[in-house]
Amino acid sequence: MTNNNAWRLQQPARKKEPALIIVLVVLALLVIIEGVGFIVLAVYLNPNSSSPQITPISNPTFPPGQSPQTLYKLITSAPPALIDPLTHGDILQWISSDQPQKYSRTSYSSRGMTLDVYRKHAVLMDIAATTNLSNFAVQVKVTIVRGNEGGLLFRYDVESTHTSVFSLGTAGAFSMMATSNVFNTLLHRPDPAIRAGLGQPNVLTVIAEGPTVLLYTNDHYLGQVTNASISQSGRIGLIAYNLADPTEVVFSDLRVWKL
Repeated sequence: MTNNNAWRLQQPARKKEPALIIVLVVLALLVIIEGVGFIVLAVYLNPNSSSPQITPISNPTFPPGQSPQTLYKLITSAPPALIDPLTHGDILQWISSDQPQKYSRTSYSSRGMTLDVYRKHAVLMDIAATTNLSNFAVQVKVTIVRGNEGGLLFRYDVESTHTSVFSLGTAGAFSMMATSNVFNTLLHRPDPAIRAGLGQPNVLTVIAEGPTVLLYTNDHYLGQVTNASISQSGRIGLIAYNLADPTEVVFSDLRVWKL
């Protein structure tokens, strides 16, 4: 791992942004049971596919000889390659999946970026158009003001619409999901490190290298996923779900480290 402050920019491919709709439809079809978490939609895009692979938490293998907590401290103590307070959308050229705004709204203020989803079972994604990352760490503060669930979206591939999602809900559980030909829930469980309830700030961190992802909340290691369905590179983003109630999620202090 090397620290590199050079930020590789990819110019927005705006003609291809309608591909966001495909991922949006997949996410909108997910069913969530309060306190239990995501139930996988295993047949979307591939009705003949087998049940999705559920990857349990196991002893960390990435990187060899270094604990996930030590790795976290090493990376997050270094200067980030990018800091975005999310008080406006100009730094990373954020693009909303709901254009024109029919069922949701993205807004900016001194507290950060707010994703407000007012239609039931709808999903709102905001994608950072100027990012194209492979191996990296990303961190953001997430506060669910009302409603259900929100989190990070990363390695969104514009060409294939494959992506990965790390989110948490107000009941105190987190989920790690990925799209390939199906939408897989790779990891889900409650954790006491998550501040449950409305209005509670939680700092989400993802460390991704190759097919392996390490997950953290509030400086606490949650678990590791290694799975071939995790896309290898792409954009980062933010996501909010209206599962049953109008949902408002505030995001602030986004930080990115390149590995």
